[in-house]
Amino acid sequence: HKDKHLSDSMTPAMDLMHLGGVVRTAVKLVRGVSISQDATTWTMSVFSVISWFKVSERYPLDGSTTTCKRRDLRKGSHTG
Repeated sequence: HKDKHLSDSMTPAMDLMHLGGVVRTAVKLVRGVSISQDATTWTMSVFSVISWFKVSERYPLDGSTTTCKRRDLRKGSHTG
């Protein structure tokens, strides 16, 4: 779980991305990150106390690209 007292503020990053109020609040309520890997895939999930704010990304270990939803929940995607 995230330790707020030991963590840097996300405000400068949220300002840079021009995040709105609802997403900004969801980011402030992030509680942790889960990272796992199996023989073919690396997976990362970010969890919040707000159930709908969950970012999950899966990347193949063979170096091929994959498309994921944007982490700021805006329309579109990113390729990694």
